[in-house]
Amino acid sequence: MEQNTDKAFFKYLSVSYTAFIEGDAELSEQLDNGLADRFEQDDQIIEQIIEQEIERITDLNAAVVEKMNILAQKVEDLPGYTEKRDEYTKDLEQFLDLIRQMDKHIAALNQILKERTEEFNTTNEKIKVRNEKIAELKSNLSKQTLSVADIRKIKSEQQKGVEEAIER
Repeated sequence: MEQNTDKAFFKYLSVSYTAFIEGDAELSEQLDNGLADRFEQDDQIIEQIIEQEIERITDLNAAVVEKMNILAQKVEDLPGYTEKRDEYTKDLEQFLDLIRQMDKHIAALNQILKERTEEFNTTNEKIKVRNEKIAELKSNLSKQTLSVADIRKIKSEQQKGVEEAIER
């Protein structure tokens, strides 16, 4: 645009100088008005460009201000986030402590289970031995032959033993 303006000015200068030399005041006035119109048109174009640039810079400025406000809000929220992080850290530590306590409790219960299982097995073994003994005694009892006479003899001997014990 600057080059076009320069060309137009030098063209005006050449034609205007010729008109001045020839004494043509009317042509000089037309050339002056034409140059003024040309500068006025250039000024309007430049004003439009400047207004567009101002609008663009204003929009950019608004975007920067908005970003700054967002960042300022985030900075204001930072203590809250820090507090939440601290709370979460404390909760996590408590949870891990609880897990450790539960692991100890499980270990204790497993030990009790082991002891009770051993006790259960020992008791079952004793019951098994006693059941075998009872079966053996029942077998011996079923093989044993007692007669009614043997029972009477045992009773009489028992009676004699009681009487002898009383006499003493």
